[in-house]
Amino acid sequence: MATNTMAPICSPETLTDRRRDITTDKAYEDASALAAPEVMAEESGRVTLVAHAGNVIKTMDLYVSNALATWPWLEPALKRAGPLLLLPTGWNGDGAPMIDRASIRAAVAALAQFMKAGSSIPQWTPTNKGGVQLDWHERGMDLEIAFEPDDLAGYAVFEDRQRNLPAWDGPVDVHLMQLRAIFERLLVG
Repeated sequence: MATNTMAPICSPETLTDRRRDITTDKAYEDASALAAPEVMAEESGRVTLVAHAGNVIKTMDLYVSNALATWPWLEPALKRAGPLLLLPTGWNGDGAPMIDRASIRAAVAALAQFMKAGSSIPQWTPTNKGGVQLDWHERGMDLEIAFEPDDLAGYAVFEDRQRNLPAWDGPVDVHLMQLRAIFERLLVG
């Protein structure tokens, strides 16, 4: 009788995890069967994300403005989100729900508000509540933004160890100007 020896691999606490209400345990089954996610523009304003592993295919439609559909960060950002569509219920070994598609849509909508053409692409991390967390850890900065099914507006945390910029955290809409400034001057490719 074969047993699954895959145990959840817990990442260290992240910035947004300091109150332990967002946990980003990263437990993935063998990734060898995962195919690269695809992003297809099927009609004006509609972008389809297709993720597949073996015989499992998951798709998700996103509706974006025609201008946004041409931004160079959109396709690579969505490709990084694709594998999250494939996570089943219990993906973390502790009963976490599947990733809520509304959380992915909210994350993309937020990115559209502050990302620039040459912006750095975030890492996508699943959360135990079925949401997603976007992470940028580069150039001495840490920026994390979580979108949970019960908080689609997003919650951001920022720290800068190089330039001594003030650390802050709070709802995305409250910090939209700071986010725009970060992506205009600091997190560019």
